Amino acid sequence: ANLAIRVTGGTVSQTTKGTDWSDHAIGKWAALQQKHGFRLIYVVNGNEAPAAQATTIQRWLDAGANFDFIEMMNEYYLPKFEKGETQHGEVTRRVTPEIYVNEILPAFWKELDRFQLPYYVIFAPSREGTGAQDRMENWNRVVAQAVKKTYADRDLNATIHLYARNV
Repeated sequence: ANLAIRVTGGTVSQTTKGTDWSDHAIGKWAALQQKHGFRLIYVVNGNEAPAAQATTIQRWLDAGANFDFIEMMNEYYLPKFEKGETQHGEVTRRVTPEIYVNEILPAFWKELDRFQLPYYVIFAPSREGTGAQDRMENWNRVVAQAVKKTYADRDLNATIHLYARNV
């Protein structure tokens, strides 16, 4: 009951499309969840059309899976997204915090609201290095402002990836 699995988690979440999931594989995951009681979190692939992501979520639900919430993409605060470094498979466009909150989120919510699942928007962790901390703080400032003001009528939550070194 304490185990939560992100579908699909990490960098691969931004390269895995709904068509990469067979009905058989989804059914097996749903059966495992029902048998063992672990929690599932759906991570949106921002590189696939919102309607296609909605179709994928519906396929999981139809197979009997239950999601705790929808995580709105993975690590868009990284420099490769801000710079639009499309040589990385998970980067298909430039994503700034302003684009994330003003364009990407509303486009996906239009398709995903029907599932009535909580949304978790992404915040950036602290990051050492030249300009990195300022970039992360700017990301968090823009997203927090949107959560508090622009989308105050939405019940939004936050997710943040914490990376521990030399623990």
